[in-house]
Amino acid sequence: MAAIAKNNRINIRVSDNDKEMLELAARYSKQSLSSYIVDIVLKQAELDIKKNETITLNNEQRDLFLKILDNPPPPNEALKSLFK
Repeated sequence: MAAIAKNNRINIRVSDNDKEMLELAARYSKQSLSSYIVDIVLKQAELDIKKNETITLNNEQRDLFLKILDNPPPPNEALKSLFK
């Protein structure tokens, strides 16, 4: 497997207590501090992206959505004028 070039840098400032906590957690995870931070932050980034790019409907909302797709309202004049 080819190594991925890591040529970008992100600098952050943390308190002494925060740094100690992160270093301890990284040691428990048997990772370098940088690898630990990147691993944790990327996992959270995936969750945040998924949360903001996914729409979750309950059964009632899903049924209404499908009903509207199957039976769309007739086009109004503004929509008709867009296709002229």
